Amino acid sequence: LDVVYLLCAVLTDQKVLLHSTEVSSLLPLAQALRSLISPLKHSSLYIPYLPTTLLSTSNAATLLNDSTQPYIIGIHSTLMQALAADGFSLGPELISVDLDRNELRPLQKAANALFPQVVAQLPNVAPPAAMLVKRLQLHVSAERFDEI
Repeated sequence: LDVVYLLCAVLTDQKVLLHSTEVSSLLPLAQALRSLISPLKHSSLYIPYLPTTLLSTSNAATLLNDSTQPYIIGIHSTLMQALAADGFSLGPELISVDLDRNELRPLQKAANALFPQVVAQLPNVAPPAAMLVKRLQLHVSAERFDEI
């Protein structure tokens, strides 16, 4: 995964979807993305973990694909599988990060002209996000979430 790509995505208000089978990995990565842009504030939609039971797959597909504002949303990988099983696909204007496979699906279509297309050429330069998550889990945990 390319941390530089994700950082640029957050700085240019792109839609970022994080998914993993380990829910405990979602909060540290989501929080790390917000922390990396400090002293700026991420003022868009921020849901570090969206429980699968809160939305039906059609409502989840609507939230992920039709949102008019940028977001950072973390979901369990079973929701991704449920979306695919029900015939829903992810929109081309969102970035999907699979933490289990250490894969990033970049934008297929830029949502705005501000997102630098050159950053898409850097996937092998920055450290993997999975390594970043493991390091940050020591400092950012669910118990300490209220402190942040």
